[in-house]
Amino acid sequence: MLSLFPHRPATRANIGGLGRVAALAVLIGAGLGPAAAQDQSGEVLTPEQRLQQIIESVDPAEAEALADSMADLQWMKVCGVDQRINQTVCNIRARELQIEGVTVGGLQIIEGEAGERRMVAILPTRLQLPEGVRGQVDDGGQISGTFRICYPQNCVVEFEANDALINSFKAGGEFTVTALNEAGRAVPFAFSLSGFTSAYDGEGYESALLIAAEQILRQRAVAQQGEVTVEDSDDLQQALEQRAREVRERIQE
Repeated sequence: MLSLFPHRPATRANIGGLGRVAALAVLIGAGLGPAAAQDQSGEVLTPEQRLQQIIESVDPAEAEALADSMADLQWMKVCGVDQRINQTVCNIRARELQIEGVTVGGLQIIEGEAGERRMVAILPTRLQLPEGVRGQVDDGGQISGTFRICYPQNCVVEFEANDALINSFKAGGEFTVTALNEAGRAVPFAFSLSGFTSAYDGEGYESALLIAAEQILRQRAVAQQGEVTVEDSDDLQQALEQRAREVRERIQE
């Protein structure tokens, strides 16, 4: 069982879950998918129609191959054109941290073609904002992170992503983000750096290909679960929400 109790850092979970779906929404919303906001007739597409158009734009065999390999990836690099600035942007992200299926942490580096770069960590709420966040590669020196914004379910923390940090990631084994909970206890979130170098230096996957692979994984999950009735779906949603609440309470202990 994974833990977020003081001095027992959370460990890696598969790239998946609700956080993965949210990440895809960010990719589409930020314009990192193909330029497909309209169909050939000029009619504006709904988000569902645009998603389907993106999926149909990639090679199904390539999407299947990526879906098959994602469980083994510690880090993944995804690149696409941000249509708002008409530049290629790459997102290098670690596996999400999960406890009993609940996503509690994420880490990603966003890099533009002009060389600008930043790193953000996604952490749970109910952390002490004035105290800030610390990041550390293995037993090296600590760096400071700044809370940028908090949403009902998570907070975004930004770190400077200079060349020294990137080099330390390439040479290190683990990057730990530590914050204080409401009780004043340190809560560490540990991300493996295994596979970071190959992901960061590699060409990266096209965002459309990743979206198609994620769709395949969702379809596989549905097929494994079998047919779900509306009543079962409501019960499942309530159970998931209760589990998420319990996990958030545990972080505060």
